[in-house]
This record gives sequence, structure tokens and C-alpha cells, in this order.
Amino acid sequence: MAKVILTDAAVQRYKAAPGERKNYFDKTLPGFALRVSGPPKAKPGEPQVTTGGSKSWVLYYRYGGKLKMLTLQPGYPALGLKDARQQAKDALQAVGRQEDPAALKAAAAQRARDQAKDTVEAVIDEFIQRALNGRRSPHYIRETRRNFDLHVIPAWKGRPIASIRRRNVIELLNGIADGGGSGAEDKKDRRKGARGGPIAANRVQAALSRLFNWAINEDYAGLDASPVYRVEKRGEERRRDRVLSDAEIRQVWRAADELGYPWAPFFQLALTLARRREEIAAMRRDELDLDSGVWTIPGSRTKSGRPVIVPLPPLAVRLLRAALANGPKDALHVMTTRRRRGNIAAGDAPISGYSKAQQAIAAKIAALAKADHLPPLAHWTPHDLRRTAATALGKLGTSRLVIKRVLDHADHDVTIYDRYEYLDEKRRALDAWGQFLENLTSPTPGANVVPLRREA
Repeated sequence: MAKVILTDAAVQRYKAAPGERKNYFDKTLPGFALRVSGPPKAKPGEPQVTTGGSKSWVLYYRYGGKLKMLTLQPGYPALGLKDARQQAKDALQAVGRQEDPAALKAAAAQRARDQAKDTVEAVIDEFIQRALNGRRSPHYIRETRRNFDLHVIPAWKGRPIASIRRRNVIELLNGIADGGGSGAEDKKDRRKGARGGPIAANRVQAALSRLFNWAINEDYAGLDASPVYRVEKRGEERRRDRVLSDAEIRQVWRAADELGYPWAPFFQLALTLARRREEIAAMRRDELDLDSGVWTIPGSRTKSGRPVIVPLPPLAVRLLRAALANGPKDALHVMTTRRRRGNIAAGDAPISGYSKAQQAIAAKIAALAKADHLPPLAHWTPHDLRRTAATALGKLGTSRLVIKRVLDHADHDVTIYDRYEYLDEKRRALDAWGQFLENLTSPTPGANVVPLRREA
């Protein structure tokens, strides 16, 4: 057992042979030592590495009649000689108070682990894993995760969730509503879309409300009330009511034709089937049975989280056959690009970039309107196509219950034990709407078109 006067220079100089470990005990502080470990000893037939190894600080002491060893943290060189010697002195003073330094260290480490489990970011991870995965649609989960990553975590990272107060929530939402996001994101975050605004603040508030309510039910330490409770929304939500007229439907349909694959079938199928844009864009070949006229959307891709069977009217079947003929023959998705995206092979990724597609079809519509001396078409979105289809179904005589089933909306008026799929009713409704669209968008507008009846 070597006893030396430990100095910074000596600590740097001490080494150990491969596979060897030496303790250099400090003459000035009993039990305190520098532990030097050499590099691993080479296996037979392998060259011996002579560099590497490690150094650490240890303290030997007696407690309860037993000799014990305490490894001081964080180790050399992060923990220098002066601070390591002070830690050793503090530990020996604890022994003098009849306290075991090793037990104190273990308790401190456990507290740190407990606190790490209760940090905002850790609870968010647990919330998404246990409360959302498998229960909500992938799109919903991605948007919720995005709101947390861009706004909440940058502002509250490392804080115990129980430390968040109502004032913290209000300040966070005010920062987002004022257009500055959380106030903690950097330029990279802003490029990713961390822009604020009142509606963005509302979305973050909704996500936080669900998070804290779940955390309370899970009995996270010290959390007994939601700091989001009774916080007013930063912006007023406006309900969209844009429904395209027959003339506008013709303009959109013609412009989509001019776009060609893959965006022509995307816009036309969104209108024909009244489905959400993400469902249409991610449609896979193996989900289709065109001979039977059925599209089965798995629950992992629906907002409700349950599988949905969509009956395909003849118009949709023709659109899909054309899309399959125009797309890559070995593609996974019906509508895809021929370009690679990241690690995804060409043809395997679904289409994306709705904003650019919307700009492209708007330009086509404007050019066609100018050529036909028509007024400009007011702004619309893919979701307005879904609303237009739903409105038309009502005018064609479809009941509200069947329209809800077509749209895959939750129906709170029906018992949860009603598992009837209404497939025949949905098929009749979509067939009628598809036939109306075919007549409306035929090369001779107005031919064989029966105007939609107007509601009283």
C-alpha cells in the first residue's frame, strides 16, 4: 500500500501497467486515495495496448465495525484533487456523526433518479407512450409531440412537473400567442415551424391540459391540480364553413387533371371519398380491393384509431386504377414520388408537401379561370373538399347518421355497443355522390346533372 503526498503533478504522473490497478494513499488524509487502473490486458495473440486506463478517487473508512470504500464522483479529471480531498473530508465528518457516506450517496442518487422521472420532458415521454400510442392516430401523436418539442420542452426542460404553476403556463402561452413561440427555441426551431400565434397557443394549451390531467391520474409526486385549469384561450377559434359550389368543383377538378399524377388523384379522391388528406395521401396498394370496390384503412392511420372500411364508388375505382397505372409499379403507396426521401427508397414514401401542391393547383385554377373569363376562385383547402362532399351528401338525401359514418366522426347519439359498419348505406351515399361528380365534371358541363336540392 503506497503512501504518498498527493499533488496535482503527481496525480498526472502516476500510471499502471496493463491489467493492473494501484491505490496511492494520501499521507495527509487517512483513507483517501487515488486509484489508477491500467488499460485492459490483451487477450492471447492480440497486441497489447499501452495507452488508456483511468483514474478515480476513493475513500476507505470504517462504519459499524466494517471497512467500507466510497468512490467519489464524478472522478478524475472532472473532479480535481482539491475538490476530491474536500469530498473525502466531508464524508469522514459524516462518519463522525454516525452517518454512512455510502448510504447518503445512494439516497442522493435515488432522489436524483426520482426527480429525473418527474421532469417535464420525462413525463411527456411517458404520456405519449402510455396515453397516446395505440389509442390516437399517428398524425395526432406527431402534432402533439411537435407542440411539446417546439414550445414546452425548450421552456421547461429539467423542471419537475409539479413545479409548474399557473403563472408559468400563462407566460408560456402569451409568448406563443405573441408570435415568439416559447421564447426558448433557436433559429433551427423556427425553421422547423416553431412560429407562434393565438391558434398555435390554443393547440399547446390543449396538449398541456391533457398532459397534466393524465399526470394527476397517474399520481405523479406533488401534483394534485392542473395549472392549466381555467386558463383562458389566447385566441378565438373560427369555425370554417367553406363549401365549394358546383362551378368551383368543376374548376378544381379541371385544374387537378392538369396537375397529373400524383396530385390529380389526391385532390379528386379527397373530394370523391370525403376522407382526410393524410388518409388519402398515405393510401397503400395493399389496402385496396378494387374488384370488390373496398378500401380498408387500418386503425393506425385513422383519427378515431379504429379500422375504417370505405366503399369505393365507380368513379373512385377508375381514379385509382389510373393512379396505379401512372405510379411506380412496385410502389408501396398509391400516390408517391419517384424520388428518394431520406432512407426511404424511391416510390416507397407517400406524397407530402401539401402547401406546394395547393399553390400549384391554385395557379392552374387561376390560369384556367383567366382563359375562360371567369372570376378568381376564393381560397380553399383540401379539408374544404371533405366539407363540400359532406354537405352534398346531405343535399342528396343521406341521413346525418350515415354522413357521420362516411366521415368517420364519433356519434355520441349511438350506443357504444353498436358495431354495425353501415357499409351498404355508405356505399349508396358515395355512389350517388360519385355519379353526381361524374356528371358535373364531364367534358360537357351540365349534361345529365341533377342540381343538388337546396335545404329549406
